Amino acid sequence: MTGDRVDDRSDHIAIIDELYSAATEPECWPEAVAALSRHLGADGAAMVRNVGQQEPISHVGGGADLDMVELNGYVQGDKSWVRAAQKLALGDVAVLDVPGDHRPSSCAIPEAPTVRHVVYLSLPSLTGPTGVGGLAVHFSNVGSTILEEAAELLRELGPHLDRAVWLSQRVDHGRIVQQRLNHMIHAAPHPVVLVTATGRIAAVNAAAATLVDRRDGLAVDRDGHLQATSPKSRRALETLFLAAAAGETIPEAVAVDRTSRSQIRLLLSLLPRDRALPVADPESEPILLLSVIDPEHPQYTKAEMLSAVYGLTTAEARVAVLLATGMGRERAATRLSISLETLKKQTAACFRKLGVSSQAGVAHVVTAMPGARPRPHAV
Repeated sequence: MTGDRVDDRSDHIAIIDELYSAATEPECWPEAVAALSRHLGADGAAMVRNVGQQEPISHVGGGADLDMVELNGYVQGDKSWVRAAQKLALGDVAVLDVPGDHRPSSCAIPEAPTVRHVVYLSLPSLTGPTGVGGLAVHFSNVGSTILEEAAELLRELGPHLDRAVWLSQRVDHGRIVQQRLNHMIHAAPHPVVLVTATGRIAAVNAAAATLVDRRDGLAVDRDGHLQATSPKSRRALETLFLAAAAGETIPEAVAVDRTSRSQIRLLLSLLPRDRALPVADPESEPILLLSVIDPEHPQYTKAEMLSAVYGLTTAEARVAVLLATGMGRERAATRLSISLETLKKQTAACFRKLGVSSQAGVAHVVTAMPGARPRPHAV
């Protein structure tokens, strides 16, 4: 027990600020819990869930003198304090005694103090049908007056801590959704761009970055806005972005002119806007997902995709692509400069790896893959 808590209102406000800061930056929770522990004059603290139940324990610990990663050691022996904590009403605080010596033998800090008391706050935001949770603040040998003072402070801070945990869960959910969207964009084999209402690029995958770097049809201006290189297509794209920002109906696809080759096609997906304080930064959220179809530059060939997804060898993938065009086996063997017997063996391997039993089945799988579509051939 450090016993050096100073009951100062400025410190109190600083702790509240730290809790709400952690709500928006979830990786800061261990630091916030450690600061809260110091503010209460404790040896350590941890936000815990499912302690003493069959489900795995989850926790966020903090404290300069206590390795809270070893929290599980405190519930291997007598669990009377855990059972008492689970019976607390939501939002309530209690001082609980920890009988016996419950300092974990595997604790990474040899001089870590023995936990004798726990001031426990039951948090509604960590409690639900699948678990019970709260904040466990750990003390060694201290007097009842200090424990009661810590409990009273925790009662004052409890609503702020609970709200910060709730906000953190909401923020983290939004982050996960955004991360999944980003992963989806970068996993796409074709060019994909996210733009805002003004056409500012919010995200771009490698294939799209290569496309705009060529400045052949699409480019990025000095302010980071997506634009068409053709004046006519540029005006059309600007009109499209304005219509999307206004919530108007937009086409499913638009064509973008190029100087000497076939047009680029943009497949458009309107994304839901973030409704939280849009007046604060109306251009902060992407509103359009643009999938770029460039017939002159397929990002992956069919053979490369088949090898990556189904594990076909390079030779087997070439056979599959030719079979998908409807080409006969003898002609395919001639095209690949292999014997008919070799082609039969590679065809059998294609059937097995693709999970099909006919040339039509191969064609179905291959044509469903992204990349350049095979041109049909006569059998």
